[in-house]
Order: sequence, then structure tokens, then C-alpha cells
Amino acid sequence: MPDLPDYENPPVVEVAACVQFAPIKELAGAHLGAYWARIRAPFSRVQEQSPMAHVVEPEDLSPARGPQVEFAHELPLPRTWFSIPNGTELIQVQRDRFVYNWRKQAKEDVYPRFAYVQGKFREHWSDFRAFLTEEDLPEPTVDQCELTYVNLIPKGEGWKVMGDWENVFSTFVWGSRPGFLPLPERVTWKLSFKLPTGEGRLHVSAEPVFVPPENNLAARFTLTVRGVPQGEPDDDRISNWFTTAREWIVRGFADLVTERADKLWGRKA
Repeated sequence: MPDLPDYENPPVVEVAACVQFAPIKELAGAHLGAYWARIRAPFSRVQEQSPMAHVVEPEDLSPARGPQVEFAHELPLPRTWFSIPNGTELIQVQRDRFVYNWRKQAKEDVYPRFAYVQGKFREHWSDFRAFLTEEDLPEPTVDQCELTYVNLIPKGEGWKVMGDWENVFSTFVWGSRPGFLPLPERVTWKLSFKLPTGEGRLHVSAEPVFVPPENNLAARFTLTVRGVPQGEPDDDRISNWFTTAREWIVRGFADLVTERADKLWGRKA
């Protein structure tokens, strides 16, 4: 693969690698407790969250049809977070999803790069499947993969008001002609791009958010590839799918930000 665009100080604050599978109805809270005992060193913190919906990327993303969302009919099992003490690494498990996250929690936290995230995902996903086998639970039938990069661009770094987003995002233009409307109070910007391989779609969004603990204003720039490998989604095909997804996210990021932003984050020659 040709060299991908690279930045000295990318604004990435979270990367999530996810596989979704047919719901394992037999998976119960007691199993998640046993799984925690298995990974408790170093994932010593546990939290419960609301489960995410089962989403399948459609072949055709026409205006009348978005991603297919399926709802469970059995009693819901919480989505369980298992994290290391400083919160930078996180495993999420629910009946139909397994997710590995890296998250920036402190100013000094440095993104360890994709090879690290992909390696950790493969390690923990393999171990989770081994756990299911040991517990006589069904092997996951993967029907969707997701790779997400979340970037935060604080107010003052390339922009001060919503109309300044054109200084950061190459396809965003505000006020190209004089008019009646003032600067927008809030902007939500979304794009989607189909992968030519037929293995999914890149979804891009940008929106203003308030970042705790100071609740400072920032632009949250999210890039997600959602789809499924061609053929049987075994370990190698899933790994190759994530490599392709990462290429689309990185190249898409580079296409969608300006040269001014390149300088801000130190794009390498």
C-alpha cells in the first residue's frame, strides 16, 4: 500500500474497532462477570451502558433508505465497558457487539497509531471468542464491521465562529454570496462515500460540541467506515477489511481538511 497521509499532531481523540454479529441470546450477565474475571488485569474498571442498536449498512443509501436498524425482542443485556485505570483503553461487550477503543483522556496522552489499535483488537477479539467457546456459547456470526476515528478541533485552532469552518474543512463554504442570514449558531455537516470494493461506506460528520470538564467549544469531526468483508468474514478478511477502512478514513481526512489545517497539525511531506 502506498504511504498514507501522516500528521505530527493529529487531532484524533478516539479510535474504535468494532465487530457486530447475530445476537448471542444465551449470553447473560453472569457470563460477562466471568469474562471480566478473565481480563480484570489490566481492565479493572467496569461500567454498564445502554446497548447500541443492531445496524446494518445497506447496499443502496437512497434518500428513502438509511442504515437498517434492528431491535432486540428479548430482555436487553446492558453494554458493558471494561477499561484500564486511566481509561485510555476500553473493551465494550453486548450480545451482538465487541468493540476495542483507544481514547485520549489527558492532554499528554498520545495516539499510539493504528497498528497498535488493530493489534489489540485482534488480540482481545480472539480471546473473547475463545471465552465463548469455553462457556459453550455460540461462535459469533459477524454481519458488520466498523472503524471509527473521532477528532476534536477546539475553538481557536483554525476557527473562532461557525463560518470559519471553511478554514479547516475543504468542502465547507459559508457566505459565498452576500445575504440576509447572519453566521449560523450551529452547524451539522454530513457526507457519505461508497467504497468501490462493495465492502461498505465511509460516513463523515462534523458538529459543534462542548468538551468537559471546562465545557470548551470544539468541532467534533468523525469518520466511520461501516460494512462487511467480501466472502466469509474470517480473521484474515476482517483484518484486511480494517486495513482498507483505515486507508479510507486517513485519505478521506486528508481530502476533507484544508492546507491551513495540514500546517496546524504538522502534515508530513
